[in-house]
Amino acid sequence: MNYSVELAKGTDAGRVRRLNEDCVAIDPARGVFVLADGMGGHNAGEIASAMAVNFLLDALAGLHDQLHQRRHGDIAPVQLGLHDAVTRCNAQIFQAGRRDARYKGMGTTVVAGLLLEQQLHYVHVGDSRLYRLRDGVLRQLTQDHSLVQEMIQQSGQSEEEVMAAIPGNIVTRALGAEAEVEPAVGSDGLQAGDLYLCCSDGLSDRLTDEAIRTTLVGCEGLPAAVEHLIMQANEAGGEDNISLVLLRIKPASLLTRIRGYFP
Repeated sequence: MNYSVELAKGTDAGRVRRLNEDCVAIDPARGVFVLADGMGGHNAGEIASAMAVNFLLDALAGLHDQLHQRRHGDIAPVQLGLHDAVTRCNAQIFQAGRRDARYKGMGTTVVAGLLLEQQLHYVHVGDSRLYRLRDGVLRQLTQDHSLVQEMIQQSGQSEEEVMAAIPGNIVTRALGAEAEVEPAVGSDGLQAGDLYLCCSDGLSDRLTDEAIRTTLVGCEGLPAAVEHLIMQANEAGGEDNISLVLLRIKPASLLTRIRGYFP
C-alpha cells in the first residue's frame, strides 16, 4: 500500500496546574512521534519529559533512516532498536537525577512510534497511551503500567470499580525512576484511513473512549481534532496537563503512485 502521512500535536497545562510537565514532538517526514508526561509530584518532571522527547526523537529518526536503508539481515529488528533507545534514555535520565540534587527523583512516562513500510512500531513506559481508530472503532493498543491496571488484571473488576477504591492512579514503570526499566514494544499493520492517537493521561482520564471516538470521527482536520479534544478535557475539569499526537494514514495521491513506478 502506498500512503501519505498527516501528523498534528498539541499540549496544554490544563486549568489547575501552573506548570506543564508534558512534552511532545513529531517528525512528519519520517512518521515519528514522541510524547512524555513528567511525573507529577516528582522533582523536575518537566526536565525528565523534555530529556525523553529530545533523546528519543533523535534516536527514532536515526533508527528509521538506518532501517529504511538496510540490507536484509544487516540491521537488528526495529522493535529491538526501540527497546534499546528507551533503555538508553532511561539510563540518561536516571543518571541526571543522581548527579544533580535538583533533579533527584524525577521521572516521566513515554509513548513513541515510527512508521516503517507497512507498520507502525511503538514503544511505551507508564500510563500514556496509544489508540487506533479504524472503521469507526477505537482500540487501545498499549496497556498501562499502573497499579490500576494490575488490580484490574488480578481482580477482574472494571476500571471504574478499581478507580473508586484507589485514591488516584499510581504508575508502576517510569523513565528515570530506576536504573533499569522494561519498556513494552508493539507493532500495528497499517490500513488506509487509520487514525492513531497518542496521549497523556490528562486526556484519557478526563474523557471516555466513546467521547474520544466521537470527536475523532466528527472532526475532518487533525489540528481541529487536537484543539477540540484539549478543550473537552479542560471542560471536564482540566486537573492535569493535556497532550496528544494524531497521525492519519492517507492513500497516496495519484501523482505519488505514478512517481513510484519510476526510479
